[in-house]
Amino acid sequence: MEQPHFKDYFSQQSQDYALFRPHYPDMLGKILSELSPDIQLALDVDCGSGQFSEVLANYFDQVIAIDGSAEQLAQAKSHPKIQYLQAAAENIPLVDQSVDLISVAQAAHWLDLDKFYAEVQRIAKPNAILALITYGVFNVDEEHLNHYFRHFYEVTLASYWPPERHHVDEGYQNLAFPFQEISISSPVLQVEWNFY
Repeated sequence: MEQPHFKDYFSQQSQDYALFRPHYPDMLGKILSELSPDIQLALDVDCGSGQFSEVLANYFDQVIAIDGSAEQLAQAKSHPKIQYLQAAAENIPLVDQSVDLISVAQAAHWLDLDKFYAEVQRIAKPNAILALITYGVFNVDEEHLNHYFRHFYEVTLASYWPPERHHVDEGYQNLAFPFQEISISSPVLQVEWNFY
């Protein structure tokens, strides 16, 4: 089956994406499993190389992880509870009312949301959870360094970001979401770097 066109910004550097993409806190998988009506099946949409899929596998019986990029999926780590499929978010190869959790980690801003939301309504079990996850722009703890980083991000790189990136900067607050919202406290995503 031919895949619909998708915004492919990451296939060419899929190895680096897999190596350097931030990892999601385990607590997020736990929270989503507790909110979900069951833990039989989670669907991770536009999973990239599977960073969030691996977190979900700690809490769900089965995870199906889909992405439009074969190169991204080739970088995913094999896991007995995760099935990786090349598929578009707007044409999900799952049966009706079969999924307990649908997650989109740091990718909802790339989707045709009307088509994706129609698929969500088709595949979701009653009371299933749809989680649109974004980690926004990070900050550096050292204020003098953070000033330089913010300038680099907001000024130097500004013309290089695709237009959809503004949704990330806004924490998805202005992204269309035609479902009942559930507020949760945001887990902290923290990384330690050094110069060595």
